[in-house]
Amino acid sequence: MTIDEDAAKAAFTVAADELVAFGQSKPFAALLEELWKVPVEFRHEFVELVVLNSEQLSHRGVVVPDGIDIQRSWFEDERPTLFCVTKRLPPGYGWKVVTITIDNPMTEVGKLGWHPFADSLTETE
Repeated sequence: MTIDEDAAKAAFTVAADELVAFGQSKPFAALLEELWKVPVEFRHEFVELVVLNSEQLSHRGVVVPDGIDIQRSWFEDERPTLFCVTKRLPPGYGWKVVTITIDNPMTEVGKLGWHPFADSLTETE
């Protein structure tokens, strides 16, 4: 199967633009501001109770567009991901989704913020 690179790039760009527009919407930006005010060790709980809860999103005015999903994620590189926002691509482009991840920021250079897999993470000395 050959992939039309121009069409794939266009599909990827459209999906990425949709994710960025959603992420920059005032209600979603306010939700992120609320998240960053939560202590690092409680952010995963906030994600579970608020970010992944359609009633809580609606209460905050966050309208998730059709085709965009907010979900938990975990990556093998063990980055401190809180959640991600994804948009599926049409089939046939080689990639399945475009993803924006929201990570817990680093607390100090070389040290990760609290993470549910913290016991398995290694820190840089």
